[in-house]
Amino acid sequence: MTQVLSINPATGDATPTGVEESSPADVAAVDRQLRDLQFNPDRHLTEPLSEDGRNWIRAKRGAIAGSVDTHRQRAVRCQFIRQCNQALQPFVEDERTGLTAVRSEIWERARSNQVARNREFAFVLHSAERLRRLFGETMTGRWGAADEGGGISASRQPQKTPA
Repeated sequence: MTQVLSINPATGDATPTGVEESSPADVAAVDRQLRDLQFNPDRHLTEPLSEDGRNWIRAKRGAIAGSVDTHRQRAVRCQFIRQCNQALQPFVEDERTGLTAVRSEIWERARSNQVARNREFAFVLHSAERLRRLFGETMTGRWGAADEGGGISASRQPQKTPA
């Protein structure tokens, strides 16, 4: 995939094209998945599952189907469902770790996008160091390493690709 910088002449914004967009809404979606792992771990479990895991799932389903006529019954049921969810947490720990990593990546991309698209400061007002850090991967992916002055050395000029 070819990656280039797109410069908006009206605003002076420079953003890499072909870079995945991320927003706080994407972080919120992952947060909902993490919440679901906490309160509904049984929905995320797949076979093969240990007998202990199956027993906790059966116990939780039994509690959900149980009687809720009095306040006392509802309170006991709620506490037991929480206990079942807590007991099922080790079975979804790998998925939680993966989602936490995805959340961090999305948040970092959203933060970078916010800086890159900031209309208060045109890209020429950002420090060269900051621009290299934000766009370094894009530049390296397209042309290879930049020279020490921040430009592209003659030996690293883009290659023409056959059509």
